[in-house]
Amino acid sequence: MEYSLAPLYSTLSSWLPFEWAQFAFMWRAVLAMAVIAPLCALLGVHVVNFRMAFFSDAISHSTFAGVALGFLFGLEPFYAVIGLGVLAGISITLLKSRSELSADTIISVILSALVALGITLLYVQKEIRGFEAYLYGAVLAITDRELFLLYLVGAGVFILVAGWFNRLILMSLNMDLAASRGLPARRTEYLFAVILALVVTFSLRAVGLFMVTALLVIPAATARTLAGGVRGLFWIAVTAALAAGLSGILLSFYLDTPAGATIILISSLLFLLSWIRVRLAG
Repeated sequence: MEYSLAPLYSTLSSWLPFEWAQFAFMWRAVLAMAVIAPLCALLGVHVVNFRMAFFSDAISHSTFAGVALGFLFGLEPFYAVIGLGVLAGISITLLKSRSELSADTIISVILSALVALGITLLYVQKEIRGFEAYLYGAVLAITDRELFLLYLVGAGVFILVAGWFNRLILMSLNMDLAASRGLPARRTEYLFAVILALVVTFSLRAVGLFMVTALLVIPAATARTLAGGVRGLFWIAVTAALAAGLSGILLSFYLDTPAGATIILISSLLFLLSWIRVRLAG
């Protein structure tokens, strides 16, 4: 099924006289970042609370194997990456709950195995094309179909995370306490791992596997520096992520720089400014 948002881009272009607004690929990138940034910010707060930054790294590095397996079995690499990312997330969560090894050890083992598998398959299959888009990000190359799927997944994630707000906060404080209150803590942990895997794999198209964890962690770190309460934490994180995401795309257009890297640089600058502000105020 083909999805075309050309009439929407044409209408939006007629409203704005800016040079970037005359290009459909720029509108795809802006619309994609308008949902990716808030998603990463919302989940990033929980990632920081749960100390899961290394977990998201393992998911993003499954790209190596996902793209190669997609080509090997004649699948669309985008869907292969999503499938393997979700599988990696479930596997890590399962092994964490059934092993005496520390979480970072288990994640390191799975991350290493996935990267090794991916590199091996990439070496064997000499003709893989388009892999750089997953390495460095290619938000300007997002298609209407990917944009449609992104908004579909994004709507579901926003609904679930909003409904689980108190549950996730309690779990991040004390998993055993959450279980003692009758919350399905372990089941929620599995579902959160799946949601995080989905968001990470979709975000790869925006900033690439090398920087997707930064998109999760840096806005959340900025919010923790400035926020005075839990709810403020989420609003500041979303605002910082959106500001970095949208301004990064527009600046990359005019400066001819990589969009993903520009987004992360602006996000890092916002974190630095927040840290300086707190230091000066203290």
